[in-house]
Amino acid sequence: AEPCDAVLNRVLDCLALAESLEPSNMVVQRMKESWLSREKRYGQLRMGALSELWLRDRRNWRLGLSMAMADLECYRLEHGCQELLLSWEQAAKQNKTEQFLRHLERLDTSGIAKEVLQGMVTP
Repeated sequence: AEPCDAVLNRVLDCLALAESLEPSNMVVQRMKESWLSREKRYGQLRMGALSELWLRDRRNWRLGLSMAMADLECYRLEHGCQELLLSWEQAAKQNKTEQFLRHLERLDTSGIAKEVLQGMVTP
């Protein structure tokens, strides 16, 4: 294994232990999500952390958008589209649609998610 893989695996082991000792600790979930976001192969685990965070802070459209993109990257298309729309609606309630679109463009360089969103949002 590559040295970076070994470090990541040890960090994830420590975070898993911390989570088992204190499952409702959102700091641990944020750290877990941050580390997992570095590797696409951990998409399913990352979705678990994002889901915990998003369930506890539904007003945070950035979390919702990250959750949507993680769903889409793991080919969970229906869930990804639902989360994309929910996070868009949260951003709209907060008058943050421009920030949302900029963040979406950074996360989705292909532009496909933006096209999907435009098809779901009525003008």
